[in-house]
Amino acid sequence: MIEQLLNPEPDWSTFNNYNVLDKKEIHVFKIRINQNHQKFQEKYIKILSEEELLKANKFARNEDSIRYLLSRFASRFILANYLLTSPTEIQFHLSANKKPMVDGVEFNISHSGAYIVMAIAPGPIGIDLEYIKEDFNFDDLLDDCFSVTEKQFILQKNEERIRFYLLWTRKESLLKATGEGLTNHLNQLDCSLSSTIIRNQTSYCIKSFRIDRDHIVSVSGTNEGVKFQYWDYS
Repeated sequence: MIEQLLNPEPDWSTFNNYNVLDKKEIHVFKIRINQNHQKFQEKYIKILSEEELLKANKFARNEDSIRYLLSRFASRFILANYLLTSPTEIQFHLSANKKPMVDGVEFNISHSGAYIVMAIAPGPIGIDLEYIKEDFNFDDLLDDCFSVTEKQFILQKNEERIRFYLLWTRKESLLKATGEGLTNHLNQLDCSLSSTIIRNQTSYCIKSFRIDRDHIVSVSGTNEGVKFQYWDYS
């Protein structure tokens, strides 16, 4: 049954500023944090706003600062490519649920472990990435966060940990697409039975896959049947 929900890793095309992003398609980007930070860090001061640079300095951990800087830097270039403008002209603002937004485009971003991921779509979109922690005890989350059917799915004998992270990313990506964010009633949202979920009278399609053995991603969007393009940012 896991194969019905977890797709093979897609073929990634190399993304650069000369690619043309078809606005009728859903675009998914993976960004390697260490590799790209080393490559682009000297350019941050030229592209990022003063507010972004100041915020990066407030993080207690250097790795969080690096993740934030690269996330904003890459987001600016990707969104500028999509909107046919300059990266420095991109203006971020927050939705009522604190979801980052830019006028003229639907996008979402997530980070965990060694990667940042981003999705752009013609309609509402959500993406979630999780690093698969071998020492994380998820047993205490099962009753509050998963339906009976989902718990049965997770607790099958093989790949329990993968099953947990698979369903968790599916839930979070869907609720990011709807704009709700994580709710208090996650166990009433079942993402184990189908790749199409009806939420708030709207149909959402969810695609899930592993980037590598340690990272799993789910993408949720309203544009069922739309072609997906997968990009390796470098």
